[in-house]
Amino acid sequence: MTKRNNPNDEIIKSMSTGQATIEELISVLVTEANEAEDDEHKTSEQLRLLMRKHYTVGGLADVLSVFGPVKDDFITLGKIAKSRAVTIFRDLKSGAGSTGPSSTMKPPDSHIDTSAHIVSPSKPSEMPSSNPASSFYNQTTSNKDVPLDVISQSQKLLRYANSALEHEDIATAVYNCEQALQLLQPYNH
Repeated sequence: MTKRNNPNDEIIKSMSTGQATIEELISVLVTEANEAEDDEHKTSEQLRLLMRKHYTVGGLADVLSVFGPVKDDFITLGKIAKSRAVTIFRDLKSGAGSTGPSSTMKPPDSHIDTSAHIVSPSKPSEMPSSNPASSFYNQTTSNKDVPLDVISQSQKLLRYANSALEHEDIATAVYNCEQALQLLQPYNH
């Protein structure tokens, strides 16, 4: 999916649709990561996949800045995800097979009991009282996990996008974000 090949695709031509798609992907990945975190005994491969999901959430949260000010809950999710990815990486490096109990992230707009999770964003009053995307989350199946190679490639593209932003190269940043969206979009349904 490129801008030239799909000039009428709403995800590519609409900034708000692109932003909503990335926010939705973050929510899906956070939900999957939380489900994986619930299993106390994880293999090294499961930990690597979990680490990559957390890292991808952190990268996607950074990419949201392309669209303007980022909502506090996504900033918080990005920080938590990056921290958790580092913790899992250190555990893997030290040879740990399971990271044991951990704090979990809460996807924005979810109805998960926050008392069992880490501190919610600083402006909880901005959270909607209903979840318009709840049917989307119910349709997501746990057996349709994103393959590791897709996660790795998406992370790579998001790193490129972040680097381009640091050099104020907006066109390259947007291009790399579009490529990451193209890779992840099939797993968003």
